Amino acid sequence: MSQLTALLAPIWVKPQHTDRFLLLLIGLLLGVGMMVIASSSIEYSSRVMGGPLAILSRHLVYLSIGLLSAFIVTRLPLSFWVKSDRVLLMVGVTALVLVLIPGI
Repeated sequence: MSQLTALLAPIWVKPQHTDRFLLLLIGLLLGVGMMVIASSSIEYSSRVMGGPLAILSRHLVYLSIGLLSAFIVTRLPLSFWVKSDRVLLMVGVTALVLVLIPGI
C-alpha cells in the first residue's frame, strides 16, 4: 500500500474546501434520478429483464463508476489539466466526430 501512496503522492491533491450545499444538491438530484429510473422501469424491467429492479441495479453500477471517476478527477491538480489540455481537447473532438459516423 505504501508503494501506491508514494506513486500517487505527486499527483494527488487534498481538497481545500468542500461545498456541503453543493454536495447536498448533487445527492438530492441523484436520489430523485434513481427514484425516477426505478418507478418508470419496473414494468419493462420485470417483463424483459426478468426482475423488477434489474434496470435500477444496472443504473446503480453506472452511477457508482461515475461517482468514483468524479472523485478521482477532483483530486488531480490543476497543473495536470493545464499540461494535458490539448490532448484532452483532441480526444473530445475525436469522440464527437465518431458519434456522427453511423455504425460505430
